[in-house]
Amino acid sequence: MLSDKLLSTSLHFPTSIGPDLFVWGDNGTGQLGLGDTIKRSSPVQLAGTWASVSLGADFCSGLKPDGSLWVWGRNEYGPMGLGDTLRRSSPVQIAGTWTAVSLGYRMLAAIKADGSMWVSGRNSFGQLGLGNYVDRSSPVQIAGTWAAVSIGSSFSAALKADGSMWTWGGNGTGQLGLGDTVRRSSPVQLAGTWNSVKIYSHSSALKADGSLWLWGFAGNGKLGDGITINRSSPIQVTGTWSVIGTGGNTHALRGDGSLWTWGYNSGRLGVGDTIDRSSPTQVAGTWVSVNPANNHSSALKADGSLWIWGTNGFGQLGLGDSGVNRSSPVQIPGTWKQLAMGSSNSNAAFRF
Repeated sequence: MLSDKLLSTSLHFPTSIGPDLFVWGDNGTGQLGLGDTIKRSSPVQLAGTWASVSLGADFCSGLKPDGSLWVWGRNEYGPMGLGDTLRRSSPVQIAGTWTAVSLGYRMLAAIKADGSMWVSGRNSFGQLGLGNYVDRSSPVQIAGTWAAVSIGSSFSAALKADGSMWTWGGNGTGQLGLGDTVRRSSPVQLAGTWNSVKIYSHSSALKADGSLWLWGFAGNGKLGDGITINRSSPIQVTGTWSVIGTGGNTHALRGDGSLWTWGYNSGRLGVGDTIDRSSPTQVAGTWVSVNPANNHSSALKADGSLWIWGTNGFGQLGLGDSGVNRSSPVQIPGTWKQLAMGSSNSNAAFRF
């Protein structure tokens, strides 16, 4: 059986949080859910009571304590599952009762309490896992019973309760981990037993023994093995790890709370410079969670302080300005519970 840690690391949040939800950053498609398209460079509260939130490419979703699922933002290809492709700047409900959701590039996957998984959106690479390449604007069920899901740019990965991992979709850089570059339109099992998975343009996963494995696109050294050669099968990163975060680069926490980053930088690694790293490099401090996006990253400390760094063209750092990048962690005022970050330079966080 999978540990409770899986549900909190591979699905962005546990199913019950409760504090107020704040959003900020880019809002060109209404992805902040505030009823307009005005970007925000400081956190602004989103109305309602929320249990969890997930961000994708220009659109967002949130779960309420009653299990209702709400979506907003860009809706090209119909990832919102509302039967159309119209964008929304305020939350709109998807029918059903849900326990978890993950967003990717123009795609949504969500799990119900019975373990059924439902997908909608773009499917040109077979990333919906339905055995074809037809886009869906309403939720369609993937066969099987599932425990967790993570979706990326053009591919998906999900875990069953027995720890088996299944991948599908685009595979041009080996991001499915199956030893080849052949795309799949239906789930295929990846060898091994796994505890959590996170994907973006590459894949990372943890086993129960704390070993960290990466595969797929290796540009700028994001696989952490000291080179930049794509891998179509999982390779192990030295060390024992507890939490992973995968975005435009890779972030991971060890059991002692130390944070290590590698891959594409331009200030996004939080190590005080803009030099890419192809091996793990430590970020100063002791941390409890981390969440990288495409252009910026964030992490929480045990005292609830939230720290953020990277590029800031849309005010996505939440520091009251835009255009001023940070290459080292800077604190956002307040005490925070958790943060979700989107590939479209938007953010959402729960604050006490």
